[in-house]
Amino acid sequence: MIPDTTPSRARRLLGILFFAIALSVVVTALAQFAPIGLDWNTFHQAGRSLRDPFAVGGFVNPPHVLLLLPHAALPINWGNAINLILNVAVVGFIALPGGKWAVLMCYTNPLFFAMLTNNNIDWIAGLAFLIGGPMWLKWLIMSAKPHVIGGVGLVWLKRWGIRPLIPTVVVIAATFLIFGMWLSKIQLSPEAPKWNFAPFPVMIPLGVWMLWRGYAQDDQELAACATPFLTPYIAPYSIALVYSLLARRDLRAAFWVWVGFWVFFVIEVRRIEFIYNALG
Repeated sequence: MIPDTTPSRARRLLGILFFAIALSVVVTALAQFAPIGLDWNTFHQAGRSLRDPFAVGGFVNPPHVLLLLPHAALPINWGNAINLILNVAVVGFIALPGGKWAVLMCYTNPLFFAMLTNNNIDWIAGLAFLIGGPMWLKWLIMSAKPHVIGGVGLVWLKRWGIRPLIPTVVVIAATFLIFGMWLSKIQLSPEAPKWNFAPFPVMIPLGVWMLWRGYAQDDQELAACATPFLTPYIAPYSIALVYSLLARRDLRAAFWVWVGFWVFFVIEVRRIEFIYNALG
């Protein structure tokens, strides 16, 4: 006898419908009330300037990243809402294997709040740890922000060799044919240096050690977490994504880093208040 699966199928469809309605309500609410992220404004303009996205000041990503941002073509408040949800969801899903405390710490550290304020596109790089698709797709996704989690590529090369990397090389080569020498067109914001959170070059030895350990132990998360110590520039909000990888790997280490984030934040706020009072 064939079992009747109608009730379970109906529950599944009802669950999907409920999720779709809830998501629509959240997106609509955010579109109406959420402030526009400082960085989302840049991606919105770039998404509407596909012929030359580098004419938009502050757009510093490989141009193929715009293929992953169809919502940049929407009205800015709707695109901002969708991108905000993607950032929150990806951080949470990455941390989820670490348990509820890992997710809670990811959502309550000051760098996560910086991610919400700026609403950048770090969620794209984070997808490389969530999707189960072919390796060439992971490479292509990670290449959107290699300075955030690029160290994971060393483990990928060890596991699968160079062949899955070839499509990404082809895509990047094509961007130079389409947009010319776009690297020379990048216009850094005058505010960019003050947002630099990279401990470069002081922490290079730590980054190299973490990268070596990640490679030797075939540890994707550790190799990815080494990246901010090896890059000359990374914004604070991007560390929120890296932290989610740490939280799912090592809850104890994540707790002490969470404490460190808040201590740093309090000291920084006090320092700014002191300077403001001294000048005022």
